[in-house]
Amino acid sequence: DEIASKAIINLYKQGYFEIRCICNGEPYMWSAFWIQADHPYEAEYSQGGIGGAEIDIFESMSHNSTFTNSVTSTVHCAGVNGVQEGIQSANLGTFKANNIYSEYNTYGLEWTEDEYIFYINGVETARTSFGNGVSQVEERPIISLVVPSSDKFDLMDKETYNTQFTIDYVKIYQKEG
Repeated sequence: DEIASKAIINLYKQGYFEIRCICNGEPYMWSAFWIQADHPYEAEYSQGGIGGAEIDIFESMSHNSTFTNSVTSTVHCAGVNGVQEGIQSANLGTFKANNIYSEYNTYGLEWTEDEYIFYINGVETARTSFGNGVSQVEERPIISLVVPSSDKFDLMDKETYNTQFTIDYVKIYQKEG
């Protein structure tokens, strides 16, 4: 029911990932910048994250008033400590930023051999090696804007409705070697 617009680029393993953007603040919209392996929700492949994870650098869920002018960062994978059913997640927190619906902010992730380090406007917000360790496989950066489900979208005035998720840049740095 939900429609996501995705910009998919090359695969990367470790490095620094950053986006500078203005999030969408319209009701039920969901702006995000994340990295995902091919099978992060299947224990056989994910192996608790070392075989791939979903790393949410930031998600802005404007439909939830708890998250107004805030973003969340989360890591999802399957197979943590041998668990074969379901997805395991580590929500690293809800972090305030500067007027995220009207001003540019930067959201970054440093992915090292040992941990994920999250940043907002150059300030560290969280770090983790959740699961059985950080991903050791190439993953795909994704920028997405989830629009409302059809039941919510039907409530909007489609003749005057206008919305956007403004992206100034995306930068990805890799170490040589």
